[in-house]
Amino acid sequence: MRPAFSPPFNYNDHPLLGSIYILRQLREAKYLSVTTVILEYIAMKLVAVGLALAMLPLALANSVLITYPKDTPDSVINEAKDSIRKAGGIITHEYSLVIKGFAADAPEAAIQQVSTQSALYKPTIEQDQPVSIS
Repeated sequence: MRPAFSPPFNYNDHPLLGSIYILRQLREAKYLSVTTVILEYIAMKLVAVGLALAMLPLALANSVLITYPKDTPDSVINEAKDSIRKAGGIITHEYSLVIKGFAADAPEAAIQQVSTQSALYKPTIEQDQPVSIS
């Protein structure tokens, strides 16, 4: 037997519909007013839109590998990483043993800024991609 306010479908498949179903059942049972149900529904929609907007910069980011010449000072590399972070990018890996540089997920504007930051130490910027040995 199903609990009193259990929806007739799986929550994992339809969490928003499940919430609306429960709110409707509570309203019908006179536990909530119609206004409360409408406000709850609007709040759920606003949270969903907010989450989608928060993830938008990462969806527009490019995954790049940025390397520098071996004689590049750490301050130049740190300045480039700070530019990536300020633009909403994420540094995914840092390299210092064999090559100097880092991998990042960053918007195109941040990548353009890094490419022109240092006239003396020009970075090599390429799309980050899997490498395999045949």
